[in-house]
Amino acid sequence: MVNYEEYYALGEQIHDTLIEIRGLENEMIELNKMLDSISHKLGAVDLFNMTVKQ
Repeated sequence: MVNYEEYYALGEQIHDTLIEIRGLENEMIELNKMLDSISHKLGAVDLFNMTVKQ
């Protein structure tokens, strides 16, 4: 026999998990932006250091 309450609860769990995954994807996008910014700044510092040493 089909227990609809269990199917409903499972559906809610799946939905909540998908929302959590979407949130994690958004966090990863933000972290990648931050890392790109840091990388760019470090590249500028390296370029500055190379020109100073010459």
